[in-house]
Parts: sequence; structure tokens; C-alpha cells
Amino acid sequence: MLAGAVAVIKWVNERRDRATDILLKLEEKFASKDVMKGRKRVEDRDHTGRGRCDELDAMLRFYVVLYGVFNARQVPERSLSICFRYWLAHYFRRDRREFRRYVDSNYPTLSGWLGGDCKKGCQFFRPKQLFGEETDDKFIEQTAKEPNR
Repeated sequence: MLAGAVAVIKWVNERRDRATDILLKLEEKFASKDVMKGRKRVEDRDHTGRGRCDELDAMLRFYVVLYGVFNARQVPERSLSICFRYWLAHYFRRDRREFRRYVDSNYPTLSGWLGGDCKKGCQFFRPKQLFGEETDDKFIEQTAKEPNR
């Protein structure tokens, strides 16, 4: 019985250590030059709505990988949310509609994740907490009602 308890404690500690390692590796990727350019672009302005944008694509491809890590439950959801929600949460801002269209047109995996989060009260991205009145509440409510999200 004692050996079983020790084994479980060891397993939990190893899992926590592995999650921390993954989180740190994700942070390294998130701090890369190309992803940083995309993050800066999202922070500074809306997408123009014209053509592909390499800066945004680097950042959004990172989020596709992050979504895979999220689905595999390799890192606790709360940790991922705290560390990475801010930039993709701009999708929910009123003044980032072209960014939203860009994500919806070019990244269906992310669009599905964001739409699914609307159905859960935006518990991962928490745009209201981040952006207050700049949050497009109407869009969130409408998206939460869509059956195919």
C-alpha cells in the first residue's frame, strides 16, 4: 500500500515537471523573432484585411501548436491561459474585426477553438477581463449560439 502511494506521488511530481518543461519550451518558441513581430502587430493595430501576413501567420501557427498541447492536456489549462491568452484574445475586440476575419478565413482550427471558448463563457481567453469595454460582447453572444462551433 505504501509503495503504491509513493509511486503515485512520484508520478504526479514527474508529470508536473514535464508540464513545466513543456511550458518553458513553448515560451521559447513564443519569444522567437517571427512570433514577436506578429504579437506586436496584433497589439498595435488591426489587420488591413488584404492578403496574407507573414507576421500574423508565425504567431497564429504557434497558437495551432498551443491548441494541440491544450487538447493533449500536456500542460494545465490554467497555466496555458495565463501565459498565452492575451494575443489571440484580441480576436474578441471590437476594433480587431479584420484580425478576426483573417483568423476565421485562414485558421479554421483556431476559429473553432475560439468559438468553442465562447460557448464556455470565454473561460480560456477571458477577453472581458483583458479588454473591458473594448470586448465585442455581441459577437461573443452570437458565436456562443452557433450550433457548428
